[in-house]
Amino acid sequence: HISLYGIAGPAAKVLKVTQDKEISTYASGNGLANVVGITGDGRGRMFAANFINGEIFEITDGQVKQIGASATRVNHIQFAQGYIYTPNPLTQTIRRMDLNGNFEPVAGNPTVAGSDDGPGQSATFSRPNSIDVATDGKSFYILDFNTGDVRQITLPAGQ
Repeated sequence: HISLYGIAGPAAKVLKVTQDKEISTYASGNGLANVVGITGDGRGRMFAANFINGEIFEITDGQVKQIGASATRVNHIQFAQGYIYTPNPLTQTIRRMDLNGNFEPVAGNPTVAGSDDGPGQSATFSRPNSIDVATDGKSFYILDFNTGDVRQITLPAGQ
């Protein structure tokens, strides 16, 4: 078992920690900064986001490559079903990015904050901050910062 941790700041890097508590640099450079939300695809590709400017990076075998940018801050990311999912606390939405850098909304309404459940834009959030994926790969758990609630959303069929 290996864990990866991000270090924030302009000289950011991703550290690898082994079960034997050995710490080494896994990746750095190529624009990687203010690292949050390290996630992986289960096949050796890791992804990390820049908290400040929303850039999203792919990390493979320690090599860093920017693959997209959300144009707003990113608090956390999660990889599932070929997409990178990110909550946006500024727009009260959950979006996903394909691996070509294209974003699309998944849930939430950018003009309404709240805590209503429902599919797509009928769901409302109050500063969604963190995201995790359920084992089915279609359900997500979202932490609403303002309410402290953990919300579950399920993607509609075809998404």
